[in-house]
Amino acid sequence: MSKEEHNKVSESSKPKIKIIHDWFIPWIFEDCDQGDMREAWGSGGTIEEHAIGIAGLIPIQHIQNWEKIKHYYDKEEFLKEGTEFNSLSEYYEDDGYVEYIPDELEVEWVYKNE
Repeated sequence: MSKEEHNKVSESSKPKIKIIHDWFIPWIFEDCDQGDMREAWGSGGTIEEHAIGIAGLIPIQHIQNWEKIKHYYDKEEFLKEGTEFNSLSEYYEDDGYVEYIPDELEVEWVYKNE
């Protein structure tokens, strides 16, 4: 899929989580073997869809608009006794990774040169 296809305006009015393509895609596949890569390319979807599908974690540094979207992670009740964190987004900021993409958000791929 070309850069232009990734960046075309979505018909969805969902807010976007902007993931930096040039950082996330190489990061997610860095430990994959050839069999994993063949599966990714042969899955029928895009390499980006496959990467998001297998991602257990997403580095916050790969989310270009983290400050604008982090409140979506605070909609869940955050109860961790004995922790200094007041919200899930605070916890994720300390950890450096998020564990999922909230249903309210749609992925938009962005590129470092934009």
